[in-house]
Amino acid sequence: FGWFLQFELVYFLFSVVVSTAQRNDVTIRFNKPATHFTESLPLGNGRLGAMMFGDTKKERIALNEISLWSGGPQDADNENAYQFLKPIQDYLLAGDNKAAQELLQKNFIAKGKGSGRGRGANDKYGAYQTMGDLFISWKDSNAAVSNYSRVLDLEKATATTTFTRNAATFTEELFTDFVHDITWVRLSTTKKGSINIVLALYRKENTQIKTKKNTIAMMGQLPSGADKGMQFVTVAQPTVKDGTIRQEGNELVIENATECWIK
Repeated sequence: FGWFLQFELVYFLFSVVVSTAQRNDVTIRFNKPATHFTESLPLGNGRLGAMMFGDTKKERIALNEISLWSGGPQDADNENAYQFLKPIQDYLLAGDNKAAQELLQKNFIAKGKGSGRGRGANDKYGAYQTMGDLFISWKDSNAAVSNYSRVLDLEKATATTTFTRNAATFTEELFTDFVHDITWVRLSTTKKGSINIVLALYRKENTQIKTKKNTIAMMGQLPSGADKGMQFVTVAQPTVKDGTIRQEGNELVIENATECWIK
């Protein structure tokens, strides 16, 4: 009986160690907000993307959508490119990769500016565009913050920021929904009615913002060279437990809430 208890104890301890190791393998932790885009926490469902910065004063969530591309249809076929295929192959077969690469980059390319070396948003071919940013500005941000944590859970596909301020612990959770195809933000607090924030959508160019009731809509049209490209709209719509939502210019002010969902 004694050896059985020892076996059970060893098995329990082994299970705890393995479980802890597995959780550490699928979580990335930070003890401060992101100061650069590369430090933000990425989430996505294949079509939508979001990056959490985790700022306790003015939170930024960078938004993406897979189809947002400037530019439009064009005939950029290089009708003479086929003539260089055989010479490129010959160079490769001869082991002269450098010559093959030089010939390819000079002649085996499309006509025009293409994507402008990654800066061709206003060229006809266009370039991928971000959808903009959701900003969450905390009204009581001058008070000291403690117990800060920002975690990306790779297994659950969630990003979570927690911090304590004015004797209340605040939690911000971010995830992208596969079923409804929506990016969600959930704000909650341990102190009833202590969520006081301002919501805003922002994009540097090609947009106009309208606010109506409990909805912010950021509408725009991307360029397509000298023509007009695709139209798009980004919408933020909060709901709250307790508290109120009111419009102030192109922003939404949320006061005295205990919980807030933004979709």
